[in-house]
Amino acid sequence: MEKEQTTFTYQYPVSPAAMESATNAGRLFERIMRSEGVPPHEIAMAVRLLFQQAGIDIPEYVVKLPAYEQYTLDIVTR
Repeated sequence: MEKEQTTFTYQYPVSPAAMESATNAGRLFERIMRSEGVPPHEIAMAVRLLFQQAGIDIPEYVVKLPAYEQYTLDIVTR
């Protein structure tokens, strides 16, 4: 019989300055990426990474990946 393993994750307090800085940068990134036509899930991934770099843990489930992406297939006929 296997022993069940438990994992603990600790979140350190985030300074208000770090939170404000990450939030402002996230808004800027979102605006730029939207104007460039970046899909919402890719924007969410970028903003999540930005917050993580600032020491703010954003759960993985926040980024909702689409069930599929539509690709166009270009077939060249001769």
